[in-house]
Amino acid sequence: MSGIVLQVAIYLGIGFYRHGYEYQALRSRAVEFNLPAKAAVVTADGASATAPWPGFRTFRVERKVAEDVVQSVCSFYLMPEEGQVLPPFLPGQFLTFRLDVPTMGGSEQITRCYSLSDAPRPDSSRVSIKRVLPPEG
Repeated sequence: MSGIVLQVAIYLGIGFYRHGYEYQALRSRAVEFNLPAKAAVVTADGASATAPWPGFRTFRVERKVAEDVVQSVCSFYLMPEEGQVLPPFLPGQFLTFRLDVPTMGGSEQITRCYSLSDAPRPDSSRVSIKRVLPPEG
């Protein structure tokens, strides 16, 4: 009986040790990438404690990273042009883009929504966009 208890204790000890080691590795990566230590504050009704901004803001693309070999998915790192701090967000939230697309007769304004694809940062946001070709015809 004591042999089984010893085996279970060793198994649990190894499990807790590995969990602690993996946790420390994640924390060091979070510090390395300057990720926030805590998640966004959420009110009782599930809304973010920081309200989103009204209307549209102007961002600039800091960098573009191809996420696959054929470059069908690209991540865009966006920084606000006015330099203000960005509010925290929750998983599933998105940015709405208003873009001027060149056409034969000048340009056309289109609106698209893209999910945020990185942890909240005060100075930048990331969206990952998959290129989809238009239907034939």
